[in-house]
Amino acid sequence: AADASHPNGRRILIASDRISAFDRILAAIPHQGQILTQIARFWFDRTADILPNHVLSYPDPNVVIGQRLTILPVEVVVRGFLAGSTSTSVLTQYKQGQRAMYGHVLPDGMRDNQILARPIITPTSKAFDGDHDAPLTASDILSQGLLTAVQWDEVSTAALALFARGQQMAAERGLILVDTKYEFGTDQNG
Repeated sequence: AADASHPNGRRILIASDRISAFDRILAAIPHQGQILTQIARFWFDRTADILPNHVLSYPDPNVVIGQRLTILPVEVVVRGFLAGSTSTSVLTQYKQGQRAMYGHVLPDGMRDNQILARPIITPTSKAFDGDHDAPLTASDILSQGLLTAVQWDEVSTAALALFARGQQMAAERGLILVDTKYEFGTDQNG
């Protein structure tokens, strides 16, 4: 997606049909930009009552006019199942024998893809410039000054509420929401 900045803090986000990897354009997928923009719109429209978002308008199916935000340096993954395949997933760590992760302790004897007793938050650092995300606990976030206690409380409460909404909407359609990642930002008013 392209990003055009405006002096008033607005951003124009244009989603393209191109697909790329390793900084090389590989192909164009017809209507990909429109589909991605409209999927995002679907969720932003259905969660704005939980948490305000950056969206100001959608002047075209591929375009979002948004308010500039300062991205918080923590990515928040909410997980409802012992699942995943990345190095930061709870299943990968669990299979390696870890039971304490992200500030949570999971019991022995769990099965792959088993539902957790309740959804858990598994935050990671937000990697920039090619670095890798690193697992964090709530105390890490506060002790490293990544977020204030008030910010962490707001972010974690919102993440769990967003996940609950997603689980509810998925269940109404006969689906499950296993996990999802949220990124948060602040406007000029915090």
